[in-house]
Amino acid sequence: MQKISDQGRLRPWMGIILFGVLMAFMIFVASPLQINYGIPGLIITEFGFLAMAVIYCLIRKVKISEVFPVKKIKLREFFGCILIAAGAFPISMILVFLTGMIFPASTQEIGEMSTFLYDKLNYPLAILIIAFMPAICEEAIHRGAILSNFRSLKHDWVIVLIMGLLFGINHMSVLRFLMTTLLGVILSFVVVKRNNILLSMIARSEERRVGKECR
Repeated sequence: MQKISDQGRLRPWMGIILFGVLMAFMIFVASPLQINYGIPGLIITEFGFLAMAVIYCLIRKVKISEVFPVKKIKLREFFGCILIAAGAFPISMILVFLTGMIFPASTQEIGEMSTFLYDKLNYPLAILIIAFMPAICEEAIHRGAILSNFRSLKHDWVIVLIMGLLFGINHMSVLRFLMTTLLGVILSFVVVKRNNILLSMIARSEERRVGKECR
């Protein structure tokens, strides 16, 4: 994977620490916010991810433009992301089904999540909050700030695997662990190979949009 000019300021262990901070934020701040305030709490959570990513770059004094690499998107790359997202969704649903068979108690999460996300939102607002905000904010912290710490690793597949596992763990869901790990692997692979975070944002937003359409 392409290194950034200030790679000496970043190390894999820093990525693990940043992920630990992210998990602490999820457990002690984000979860209570979402439980107590619902959708407004979710919105605050997403902006918290984005703020955390930017603040980390400022603290470590690395170039934001390299931690969040943005390049002109080719037409084939755009449609490739759409196809990847569309193809990943049915596989994700199969993984959720298999996990539900192994851990049946976890399936109650489906109804709870559906009620939380969809019952009180009109379509445009649902797409904004469910698709576009995570595509920007969650990608900024995962495929941006955290992933940048692993750029010094020699093997791309190691970076992709680590990022996939971290993404799965971050969602704190037994039912969705395999699904989110797979999604994390796919999105990380795109950024590692193309060094363009816009592509993972497109793929993520499309994956969430397809999920919304299928519910």
